[in-house]
Amino acid sequence: MCSILMVDDEEDVLEWARAHLSAVGHEIYSACNGEDALQFLEAHESDPPCMIVSDLRMPILDGWDLLNALKLDNRWAHLPVIVCSASILPDAAPPVLRAKAYWSRRPSKQALDRIHEHCLRHHQSWPPLADEAATTKAAG
Repeated sequence: MCSILMVDDEEDVLEWARAHLSAVGHEIYSACNGEDALQFLEAHESDPPCMIVSDLRMPILDGWDLLNALKLDNRWAHLPVIVCSASILPDAAPPVLRAKAYWSRRPSKQALDRIHEHCLRHHQSWPPLADEAATTKAAG
């Protein structure tokens, strides 16, 4: 099971992603801005999340500053980050951001279903989705 820290100031976005990702077996934590995310990481230093999904535009400490803080701290520099923002065009990767993926606001269910592919710990061990297993079984 991947543990994912969702960082967004819009509760409806957090709830939507939490509901879908929890349903497929991921453990979801949330923070409402970058400062809260850094505090969460400090509090969970011995067992950090597998990855972070962060918005860019948030109050207090925005996603740009959060990405910079993560990059500068050796404890968190290895954590995969997915940027999920209305500022991102679909499939457009801003070169200034250090992120594993760039999703536009309200990512597709397919993107959420494949979030484990960005996890350093679980990308090869995550069980296949039911529809993939059925496709493989039918083809075999």
